Amino acid sequence: MTEAKSYPPFKQVYLYDPVTGAYTGTDSAQLSPLDEPGTYLTPVYSTVIEPPVAGVNQVAVFASGEWSLQPDYRGQTIYNQTDNSTEIVTVIDVLPAGYELTPSLAKQLENAQTAQLAVVTASYNTAIQQPVRYTTKAAVTETFDADSQSINNLANMLAAYGGTQTTPTGFYWVAADNTQVPFVYADLLGLAAVLGNQGWSSFQNLQTKKNAIKAALTIAAVQAIVF
Repeated sequence: MTEAKSYPPFKQVYLYDPVTGAYTGTDSAQLSPLDEPGTYLTPVYSTVIEPPVAGVNQVAVFASGEWSLQPDYRGQTIYNQTDNSTEIVTVIDVLPAGYELTPSLAKQLENAQTAQLAVVTASYNTAIQQPVRYTTKAAVTETFDADSQSINNLANMLAAYGGTQTTPTGFYWVAADNTQVPFVYADLLGLAAVLGNQGWSSFQNLQTKKNAIKAALTIAAVQAIVF
C-alpha cells in the first residue's frame, strides 16, 4: 500500500497589487481540506513564485505569470531640468523626459546662493552688535554694548542733549560689565562714532560678500564665502 504524500499546512505566497502588479509582501496559503491533495487556498493576487530582489528605485512587478524588475520613483519629487518645476511621481515607469531626481545645476547653484546669503546676513547682524571699546574724554577705557536697545538709548540721549551739547551733572553711561562711566556730551558723540564705524565696516563687508556669492559659479565656491 502506497503511503499518502504529506503536505505542510501552510505555504508562503507573494502578493502583488491588482492594478500595477507591484510586489506588496507575503502571506500564507492554507492547505485545502477539501480539494485535491497539495492544493492550497491562495489569496487573490498572489503567486508562489518568489519575486527578485529590487534595487534602489526599482520594484518587482508580476505580469503574465512572471516577475520583472521595473523602475519605480513613486512618491518622489522630480525636477524639470528646463524650468525647475516639480512633480510627484505616481506611476511605475522611467522618469519622464527632461526630469531628474535633483534640481538642475543652475537651480542648485541658485539655492546655494540663497542659503549662503542668509548665512552671511546672519553673521552681519551678529557683527554689528558686538560690544565696542571706547576711551572717554576723561581717559577711561571700557567696553560698551552695541545691541539695538543700547544704540536706541544712545540716539535718544544725543537728541535730548543735542540742543545744549552738555549732559547733566553726574551723567554716566553703563559699560558692558555694568560699570557707571561718567560721560560728557562729547563722549556720547564719540561712542556713537565708534558704533557707527563698526556698523559701516560690517555693512561694507556684507555687500562685498553678497556680491561675491552672486558672482560665484559653483556651489563649492558659494559655500566657501563667509562673513
